[in-house]
Amino acid sequence: MNFSTSVSIIPGVGPAFQKKLKDMGIATVRDLLLYFPRSYEDLSQITPIEICREDMAVCIEGTILDMQEVRTFKKRMHLATAIIQDASGSLRVLWFNQPYLTTVLKKGDRVCLAGRMVRDKQGLYLSNPAYEPLDGRERLHTGRIIPVYQETRGVSSKWLRRVIWSVMKSVPKEDILPGTIVQEQGLLSFSEALCEIHFPSNLKHVEQAQMRFAFEELFVISLFVLSERKKLARVKAHMIPLNQELMARFTKSL
Repeated sequence: MNFSTSVSIIPGVGPAFQKKLKDMGIATVRDLLLYFPRSYEDLSQITPIEICREDMAVCIEGTILDMQEVRTFKKRMHLATAIIQDASGSLRVLWFNQPYLTTVLKKGDRVCLAGRMVRDKQGLYLSNPAYEPLDGRERLHTGRIIPVYQETRGVSSKWLRRVIWSVMKSVPKEDILPGTIVQEQGLLSFSEALCEIHFPSNLKHVEQAQMRFAFEELFVISLFVLSERKKLARVKAHMIPLNQELMARFTKSL
């Protein structure tokens, strides 16, 4: 896989997603990797359950004590309900119209959940949180600084994070900037900047990645301007003798 590879070969990107990505200006791996986040959400701080309060945005880690599917006949809605426990207490969790979660998340699983606290007649609960198992795999949606992308119908930030992550480690680590310039300017390498702009380790690194890509854009523009100036200089060099010859002929004809 390289930067000019079509997104069509990426696992999980079928014809429907290809069309949606094309409408977003994404046709190649390069387009996908250069589709930068519009903002970030800091979910890196884990909140103990005992201090969760109504309307708080929280990220919690714990063990699932119970997981069930419930159907509410009044509103004809499917609910996935769970009880999650950490060292400080337990908490009710609700997912609306996602009954498949009972086949994904099981009693005894350790998970990380990120969402907003809501209150109903039964008390506080965590509403529709993003979830990831604590099984040693890299976390993309919880427990870290999360990239948020410009979305379109059917292409969510969660989907983009998963696809971009799957591609990032497969592309060459080539860099358009000479190594001497990267070192002299104190810039991140291309691969480092790409990783930090999509999956930053902290917000300071986001700024460094943005600075790197801004410098690269100016560098490319400067090269283009220099190249055009050289072309213009060569044209002028050819035109001067020609103009002199034409002027001589014109003068002689007078």
